[in-house]
Amino acid sequence: MKIKEHDEMMAYLTRKKTPTETKRQETTMERIQRMQYVYDGNVPKPKHMDNPNIYTHEQKPFKKKIKKTEPLKIDITGINNSLNAYEKLNKADPIKPIKREEKLEGLAGILGVDPNKI
Repeated sequence: MKIKEHDEMMAYLTRKKTPTETKRQETTMERIQRMQYVYDGNVPKPKHMDNPNIYTHEQKPFKKKIKKTEPLKIDITGINNSLNAYEKLNKADPIKPIKREEKLEGLAGILGVDPNKI
């Protein structure tokens, strides 16, 4: 590296840094002046309106709230017991129906004769 290049590099690295202006919202007095300029028309233009680092109250950025979503915690401790009881009911031997004799009505009942044979 040549001496001239070294000096240029060191001058660049050791230079005084320019302060960076951050954006800010206009103050109340600046807002009043701006409103008077916009709506009255008789007032001279305020100096802060030319500054790109000052934003108006209407241009204020919104902060979005981010909601964290989590799955619902469902208590399933009693479900297994209920399912086991339900399975036992389904697997149980079915109750055999009891055949009941039909009561005979009419002449067949009086005579004691099977109505299908008449």
